[in-house]
Amino acid sequence: MKRAKEVRVKQFGLTAFLRVLLLSLSLFVAVGDAQQSKDLVMARSVETPGLPVYTGSHALIVGINKYPNLPKEVQLKYAVNDAKEMRDVLVDYYGFAESDVIILLDDKATLANIRTALDQLASRESVKSDDRILVYFSGHGQTVRDKSGNDRGFLIPSDGRVKLEDPSDITPYEQTCLPMQEVWNRLDPSPAKHIAVIADACFSGLLTRPRALDADESLSAYLTMSARQAISAGGRGQKTWETDEYKHGVFTYNLLNELRNRAKDKQRVFSMIDLFASIQDPVVRMSKGRQIPQYSPFFTEGQMLFFASGNKPVVAPKPPDDKPPVKTNPAKLTVKCDPQGATILVDGEEIGTAPLSHEFDLEKNKKVKVRAEMDGYEPMEKQVDLKPKKEAKVDFKLKKKKEPEKPKQAFLKVTSFPSGAKVFVNGDEAGTTPFSGTYEGNDKRKLSVRLELAGFEPQTKDVEVVPTKESTLHFDLVKEPEKPRKATLTITSEPTGARVFVDGIEVGKTPYTVEKEIVGVSTLAVKVALTGYQSEEQTGTLDPNQPGTLAFKLKKNAVVVPPVSAGVRFGVRSKLAFNGTPVNVQFSPDGSKLALTDRDNTIHIFDSATGTEIRAVKESESQFVRLSSDWKSLIFISVYFSQGRSYASVLAQDFDNPKSGRGFAAPLGSATAVNYAVAQNGVLVLCGQSPDGASIAIVNLATGKSDAFAIGGKLQGATVSADGQSVAVFRDAVAAGIETNLLLMRGANRDDQQRIPISDSNVGQHLYFSPDGDVVALNSGRRNGATQTQKGLKVFQANNGKLRFASNKHVAIGFVGDSRKLMAWSEAQGGTVELLDAVTGASLGAQKSARPWLSENGRWALIPTANGLQFVSVEALR
Repeated sequence: MKRAKEVRVKQFGLTAFLRVLLLSLSLFVAVGDAQQSKDLVMARSVETPGLPVYTGSHALIVGINKYPNLPKEVQLKYAVNDAKEMRDVLVDYYGFAESDVIILLDDKATLANIRTALDQLASRESVKSDDRILVYFSGHGQTVRDKSGNDRGFLIPSDGRVKLEDPSDITPYEQTCLPMQEVWNRLDPSPAKHIAVIADACFSGLLTRPRALDADESLSAYLTMSARQAISAGGRGQKTWETDEYKHGVFTYNLLNELRNRAKDKQRVFSMIDLFASIQDPVVRMSKGRQIPQYSPFFTEGQMLFFASGNKPVVAPKPPDDKPPVKTNPAKLTVKCDPQGATILVDGEEIGTAPLSHEFDLEKNKKVKVRAEMDGYEPMEKQVDLKPKKEAKVDFKLKKKKEPEKPKQAFLKVTSFPSGAKVFVNGDEAGTTPFSGTYEGNDKRKLSVRLELAGFEPQTKDVEVVPTKESTLHFDLVKEPEKPRKATLTITSEPTGARVFVDGIEVGKTPYTVEKEIVGVSTLAVKVALTGYQSEEQTGTLDPNQPGTLAFKLKKNAVVVPPVSAGVRFGVRSKLAFNGTPVNVQFSPDGSKLALTDRDNTIHIFDSATGTEIRAVKESESQFVRLSSDWKSLIFISVYFSQGRSYASVLAQDFDNPKSGRGFAAPLGSATAVNYAVAQNGVLVLCGQSPDGASIAIVNLATGKSDAFAIGGKLQGATVSADGQSVAVFRDAVAAGIETNLLLMRGANRDDQQRIPISDSNVGQHLYFSPDGDVVALNSGRRNGATQTQKGLKVFQANNGKLRFASNKHVAIGFVGDSRKLMAWSEAQGGTVELLDAVTGASLGAQKSARPWLSENGRWALIPTANGLQFVSVEALR
């Protein structure tokens, strides 16, 4: 009887990210019998074009019969046989090269060797992004409950030192066994597209269950998307059984039998779910209901495919023979041992206890390995020649084992200011500061220490403890930030009805009241403008303790000579049913739709022909939502932290089919927040911020490949050239020794980089590349607190960073028609749109207009008017 083997898996927190780390349950391509259902059949000759082909197949196979540190009665018989035959099935029938299969049996399956093998599977040198990985384990496992009441699963290596029948003490499991959480952690860096784990062991059944693909979703989606699931031989609290009749575990016998049967047909595709369904009932029947296999999906957006390959004939396992064979040429083996009672094994198979005599039916001479094992003694092995009709004698004299080294103690001291904080070590509450703890073990180990104190932000640090030595940690706790409170600022003008701009964004007309939830006191740059009057600016104060007011008395404008040429022609197409002023506008390439983002970060999609809203997408507080410039994808961006590093989890959802999408992750250095994101021309640019500086992640939306850069300062805006090869980013100096500049990163790997100093500015937003990528325009300026004291337009040559021209009267709106014509806007005459020569800055014509939003291709615009927002076509007149 195989002892109970339980495997408990907890979902990894980040990797709730990031790839975020989930386990894959595969699809197998082979053949089943006529009883199977829901099989997918795909002829090789009509394989869907573009589906990825595995560039490599890797496997780790572990089988453990003998546990030297465990009692005799819990030793296993057939786990090694399980492992060997699983390797043979994968190599002979399912396209795994023997050189890419790691097999660890008995004394080779130590904790260190299993860890090394897992790390090898995670290596980017040996495993590629289009590879697949299968991990199979047959041996003891156990689920142990920690002090917090959480179940933790462990695989027990051959050198494990635990009490299987009394898993109440988690310490020996943590010191000598392999936690399932560590399996996931070690596989997480692997670039492999698909990873599968099968365990002939009991399973804890405490896994989360995200969404599976609908039945009608395409095979292409199974192939191209990642998948993580798991399968085990039995449920929590059950034992998984071995049988002398089949010389296998009951679960693995049925699994191997099914895989061999399915390998007969080379054209059939079948899923692990189907495979699982086909073996569950036979396992339950064969174990008489004592063992129920468990299947737990983690993430099934994709599926691993196994194609039956090779010309080797499929040999089904032979059914058991009811009658023992007749030994015609018996070879006799007589074994004696001092002390008596040792277990005797021949070529790894137990035949009894010494003293004994055993007969073998042989046609010819055979060399065998005879091994004696006994608790408290070192095992001993001899090679013996067995000959038909002859007797071979073996005498063993076993030596007592040396006493195991007594565990040493490592010491940990934790202090904090202020003291009295709760101390958590590896997630378990251990005491309060000042804290002293001891940890047994003969090897140094890492501990994660977390402090919590009411009114202060929690902090976590890692520390390495060494036997016989004391390690110390000190925490200076930081108070939790003050909660925001409501503050108001009322803005009036004489005459009334003037347009109100707050920090450069139009918010309404006077009288107008600004309401914000803030911490402390903040200032706002407020400007009012009214046709026929000079615009004015003041700095307003928001204070939760006192309502604020700003009063403007506007002066009439002098007479201005109208411009000679309009520069561009606006053709009114429709009026949009949108209340208020959007903070961002995006146009579809054909101008059929517009996306307007309001102050609540909701994206409103409009039909440009009718001006009616057709869809809305709400951005949550924990996510950025961006619409790609080709309007093919809605991109959801979240930030996660793990071990002091930041990662962006990106989900690109199909705009027209929300059920379809793809996900990937991008590193963000030590960023604690993302302050800017843009998805443009097939590239996603993320600008992250931390107290120490900034991080840039540039992601190819087609492949998921990302490049990351760390830099000092603060990043305020970014844009991507039409060919996706160049990225421009504005960096503001926030500390001494850091220069304000425009960053230009060119080439497929962004390795052609240039920094253009902009010494007169500390604000830079709204960057624009010309259609040919040769010119980049930037709206920059200088802000003192909340007041913008200087502003203007700068135009640079993109290939060398040379300044073409600058203007402190204009702001760029975008390029019209070609790379030579730049639309700009100024406050002259209450608002003027002007067409400028992008090389010289010369005016090509102007007309009165509110500040518009211009499409990336320069063909469409949205203009605020007294009657609302008008969607117009744009045509350059020169």
